[in-house]
Amino acid sequence: MTLNTTEQQFLHLLRCGVRQEMPCTEMFEQGAVDWPALKEMTEHQAVTGLVFWAVRKLPRELQPPRRELFLPWLSEVDEICRRNEDLNAQCVKVTGRFRKAGFRSCILKGQGAAQMYDEPSLRIAGDIDVWLWPESVPLGERRSLSERRARIIEYVHFYCPHVEVVYHHMDFNVLKGTPMEAHFTPSWMNSPWRNRRLQRWMEAQAPQQFCEREEGYCVPTVEFNAVYMLLHIFRHLFTEGIGLRQIVDYYYALRALEMKNEKLKMKNDAVVLEALRMLGMVRFCGALMWVLRELFGLDEARMLVPAREREGRALLREILLAGNFGKTDTRFGHYANGTFAAFCTRTWRNLGFISSYPSEVLWTPVWKIGQYVWRRWKGYL
Repeated sequence: MTLNTTEQQFLHLLRCGVRQEMPCTEMFEQGAVDWPALKEMTEHQAVTGLVFWAVRKLPRELQPPRRELFLPWLSEVDEICRRNEDLNAQCVKVTGRFRKAGFRSCILKGQGAAQMYDEPSLRIAGDIDVWLWPESVPLGERRSLSERRARIIEYVHFYCPHVEVVYHHMDFNVLKGTPMEAHFTPSWMNSPWRNRRLQRWMEAQAPQQFCEREEGYCVPTVEFNAVYMLLHIFRHLFTEGIGLRQIVDYYYALRALEMKNEKLKMKNDAVVLEALRMLGMVRFCGALMWVLRELFGLDEARMLVPAREREGRALLREILLAGNFGKTDTRFGHYANGTFAAFCTRTWRNLGFISSYPSEVLWTPVWKIGQYVWRRWKGYL
């Protein structure tokens, strides 16, 4: 897709913020920047803090109008930093509470991903996603998902009796001002065979994910993140939409993997590549490698698989059109969650990906109908 001047300037500033580089001043000559539109893009893609890092590196005469935009933007970034501090403290607190209640916990995405950033406080914080594992169930035990889910539901329903349950998590909003999701498992796949492989892989990886970290709470290993965060982006492609915040997260995940490889003095990607092949994710990984190369200059040596241009271009188009959680996607009229219209609209939309990801596209309606029946039968709705 062809980018207009504002989009090019926005992506340049984002790249500079991510890579901690000085921006090219020639792109921001006075009168050549639509700053309100550029700022709006940062909000749609949930990368306000990172872009502002680069904005502050511009000469003062090339920065946005001081009173009208620069100072409010600075105030917003200060609030992002305070929010991150609050969430870090809340993660420590909930980890302690879950431990007392008999659960191991691991903080997924969010604050776990932020720890890989050069400046973690600049990542826009969202909710808290916590993977729980009852201490009564041995870590790494195969086929334990049903038992773990039942124990977690019992605990959460004691405090929040009427919360709905989906396959992989349930809301547990007991924190003031911060949504929280209690995960039985980090994610899923629509194909039953691939989902079975995924759950077995995650169960096998579990012992390494629930190890205490210096921050006071557990976060996934870099190898686990390289698979899980890629899958999370894949899931969003077929549901709500992908924002650049998720793409930036994965860029830092790959960098963290590279840093670990350098520390070990070996390329330690075998566990990641084996999982991606097993889950049929190699093609999508190639698409994301292309996007990361185009946006952030990811070099070939750091790529997990060779870049795939055709799928990469389609993925980048979706990212720029949909934005964070699909909030800026104007292509579809009926997108309300839980409605039959949303089911039909998403199914029709996803058919556009059938040549690249046929298994996931074809299994999506089957999975959704099956999950609706399962939740009805279990009384989880």
